[in-house]
Amino acid sequence: KKLNREHALFFPIISFLHPKSRGFIKLRSNFSEDSPLISPNYLTEKEDVDAYLRGIRHVEKLLATPTFSRYLPEIVDFKIPECS
Repeated sequence: KKLNREHALFFPIISFLHPKSRGFIKLRSNFSEDSPLISPNYLTEKEDVDAYLRGIRHVEKLLATPTFSRYLPEIVDFKIPECS
């Protein structure tokens, strides 16, 4: 679905204050000009996946409330090529 200036947008962000999943940052080489190797390892722990899904379900419940439902909200999957 194509969005334009005539559509309202509600953008909930689900974030973790204390994730169980752990990533790492390593030096690529001895040269300071080389960028580091970064592996965030997002959602590698089941507890984090479960918490994320609970967050999504909470947003779905929020959108079903009378306050939000009068706007006929829908969840739209934005395809962002840089994030694929």
